[in-house]
Amino acid sequence: NESAPVIRRVEAWVESLPSDAPPAGIVDLCSGFGFLGMFIAELLPDPSRVAEIILVDRGWPNLNIGSKGTISANHVYDYGSWRVPLQTIK
Repeated sequence: NESAPVIRRVEAWVESLPSDAPPAGIVDLCSGFGFLGMFIAELLPDPSRVAEIILVDRGWPNLNIGSKGTISANHVYDYGSWRVPLQTIK
């Protein structure tokens, strides 16, 4: 899968952060269904080092403006709690 090398690079980046750094935020642009962000959220060795992962895609719904979008966010929000919180935005 093409996401595997990216996951390893993100893990290495998070691990390289100074120990006294505040939790990082990760933005997944053009996230599609959000699989990369979901994998990272669950596979990071120390999820406390990341505050949240924001999944950005024009396909996500934005109920605040009445946009249903073309991608359902149910698989993100109805799963339960993630090791790193996920958020979708359009």
